[in-house]
Amino acid sequence: MRDTAGRNASQAADVKKFAYDNNVDLRPIELDVSSEKSIEAGIRQIGRRTRADSMFSCTYAGAYGLRAGGSVTPGQLAELYDINVLSTKG
Repeated sequence: MRDTAGRNASQAADVKKFAYDNNVDLRPIELDVSSEKSIEAGIRQIGRRTRADSMFSCTYAGAYGLRAGGSVTPGQLAELYDINVLSTKG
């Protein structure tokens, strides 16, 4: 999850509360799939804490104006594809 101390702080707190209430080991990790540096830091954080049985990403990036005559460039469209389909950023 991105910005766990800022705009997504309440969602990170919800994850922690769910984990506590249900006695499960579930932790939000600061990770931005469009940043290789962030991915590496997130993986190191996971490795320090525990053996990861599973890790998932609910990544989505959207574009406003994505329609006939819209203002999305081919490069922006390729970036959206990379994030939403491949979960990478080239």
